[in-house]
Amino acid sequence: MTKQTKYEFDKYLDAEKVEAIKHTDGPLLIIAGPGSGKTKTLVEKVVYLVLEKGLKAEEILIATFTQKAASELITRISNRIIDCGIKFNLNEMYIGTLHSIFLRILEENRIHTDLSRNYRMLDDFELNYLIYENIKRFEEIENCRLILGEKEETSNWTKSERVLKNVSKISKELLDIKELKKSEDAVILALAEFYE
Repeated sequence: MTKQTKYEFDKYLDAEKVEAIKHTDGPLLIIAGPGSGKTKTLVEKVVYLVLEKGLKAEEILIATFTQKAASELITRISNRIIDCGIKFNLNEMYIGTLHSIFLRILEENRIHTDLSRNYRMLDDFELNYLIYENIKRFEEIENCRLILGEKEETSNWTKSERVLKNVSKISKELLDIKELKKSEDAVILALAEFYE
């Protein structure tokens, strides 16, 4: 295997993909459907950035929404880098889901935060269990039954799952709690209290 020192565009790449790979000045929006070659373009862009632009692994960030997509990217980038004979530590590259990248950045910069040395992130089960252990606090919120169900008919575990689902939705949608608290809708007011 000979080490590749200059990027050579794959003859199967169309002009639009080559343009996307070569674009390095500012943001670039690519709108493409399934099977159109987005992953291949990203893989080739990494190789281009390393060979042509001299970037180091830690200077490249690729974020995806799912772990499956992140794993696919890691595998394909790794294979392509090996094919090119490039010395490159993929573990130093920021690649993964948005959450995994944010967690890594937080870990790397923990010394600059107020986080204690032994903090940890809770997984979904642990979050659900934390709510389950504190479900009585949620049951004290006015109109909680509209979300949790009737006290006698619904298990505490189901109630905690409902709280977690709704609080996660509010968080993911970046809803403003102050605005939610201005609502006249009883369900929305209860959700705002749950979130707080």
